[in-house]
Amino acid sequence: MAVDPDFDWKSEFWQAWLAEPCTGERASMIDARFSPPEPQLLDTCLVQNLNSVDYTLPKFRSGDQWTLEDERKLETHFGKELAADLLDAGILYKKFEFDSQTYPWLVCQTTIRELSRRRGPGRTEPLRMSEFLQGFYEDVQYTGDSEWPELDFRRLQDGVSTTNSRGRLRLFGVQTFRQLCRSRGPLYFLGDQGDREILGYAMVCNIPAILTTDRRTFWRHQQRIKKLGIQVFRPVELLPFYERLWCAWSREFARRQGRHFGPLHNRETEDTNGSP
Repeated sequence: MAVDPDFDWKSEFWQAWLAEPCTGERASMIDARFSPPEPQLLDTCLVQNLNSVDYTLPKFRSGDQWTLEDERKLETHFGKELAADLLDAGILYKKFEFDSQTYPWLVCQTTIRELSRRRGPGRTEPLRMSEFLQGFYEDVQYTGDSEWPELDFRRLQDGVSTTNSRGRLRLFGVQTFRQLCRSRGPLYFLGDQGDREILGYAMVCNIPAILTTDRRTFWRHQQRIKKLGIQVFRPVELLPFYERLWCAWSREFARRQGRHFGPLHNRETEDTNGSP
């Protein structure tokens, strides 16, 4: 099988990586080349489905690993496209949880409000999931870190714009967050108020991506939203980006640990992407 051009040791990128002695510089090279847009803002549908990843998907798995028969049962229950999204969301969720204990995910007040309004036995866990993700990032990951977006969601919810957000609001011809999200405002093509607010948060807080499992809203309008500077992903679209990043990092870790890597490595031990 042909080697992916991005993982060909003869490519300009990997030749430069091989020649770079500084681990920090090599890490920056890998992130710049392979990292997907981060962080990603989760819509309400995705948060609900993360709950399914934890509590529902295991019921369809017959053993420790998924089989083709298991996946067919999942497709019968959820439909082919949603089943694929759930499986890939599960891979991302577990990989982030067990490998790095952190998530490149954000949840805004609109999602928490929508989940809190739901009734029935399935309400509690998605709400806890959303509050966990929001609290984790606001308290630990992003506060005081100028590299990451401004996440003053409550003030935005109240229609008050902070210094950094005012300029972004003016770019869209409005003065307040409420004006941005009103039904006849710049985001009119999204029929639901909650969806407009989620997109509005991403725009005003400079969050580069939205992750969704709802093909009828954000994903349907992904080209239009891309013109606003925000990419929309489904889990099946986002996972390949991370798989390439993880593959690149596996080469870096092999080099740091003094294991064989690069063009001198035995090709029989490499996979089809050329990773160790």
